[in-house]
Order: sequence, then C-alpha cells, then structure tokens
Amino acid sequence: VNEAGPATILTNLKKKLNSVSILLKGDDDEDDEEEKENEPEHPAPLAGRGRRTAVLDSKLRQDSSTEEKRKLHQKELAAALHESARQRLAEQGGSKKDEKIRKNNVSYKSRSQMPQEPEVINLKLYVGK
Repeated sequence: VNEAGPATILTNLKKKLNSVSILLKGDDDEDDEEEKENEPEHPAPLAGRGRRTAVLDSKLRQDSSTEEKRKLHQKELAAALHESARQRLAEQGGSKKDEKIRKNNVSYKSRSQMPQEPEVINLKLYVGK
C-alpha cells in the first residue's frame, strides 16, 4: 500500500467479476438465492487449454492393439531363436571343441632378474631395455 498514491498490485490475478466478487450474507438473502441460480455450477477454469480426450482415446485404443501385436511378434521371434539354438546344439552332439589354452606371460621368472633401478623400487612405471 502506498501512502502517496493508489494501491499497487504485485501479483497477476483473474479479473472476471465471478472470480473477484465477494458476496456477504445480510438482509438481502432472497437476492443471493436468485444470483446463485443464475451462476454456472462449475467454477471458471483457472488457466490453460482444455483437455482434448477424443483424439487421445482413439489413439490409445489403436496403440493397445499394436502393442499386443508387437508383444506377440516378440514371443514368436524368441521361440524361433530358441529353436534354432536347440538345433545347432543338437548338431554339435557330445563333442566339445578343445579350448585354446591361454599362455601365462611372465616378464621376470625370479626377483633377481628384475632391474635394480630406483624407479622400480619406488613402484613407478619403468620400461626395460
């Protein structure tokens, strides 16, 4: 509130009469009842666009059927993949292929072969000759 001038509004509000008006009960109770009959039952929406459900409902109905088709197709693909793997394993029979033996690479066979450089002793990276 400004003492020198009119009041300053700091927030944005609705400016419709129904949103701003305040009715007090008093001697004119009959007038209030008539006004209530003329008012709409639902209050005015605050802001924004209305909800558009007609398009969404039909779209969702179509999506649900396509979703069911997709799930069914995925099950068919999984069954076909499972069957092909079963046939491939049956053709291999009981023979197992020899697995490659990994060679264990050891740089130094004993501690005496390690270089005696100060970098090695301090556990720093060292590239030998």
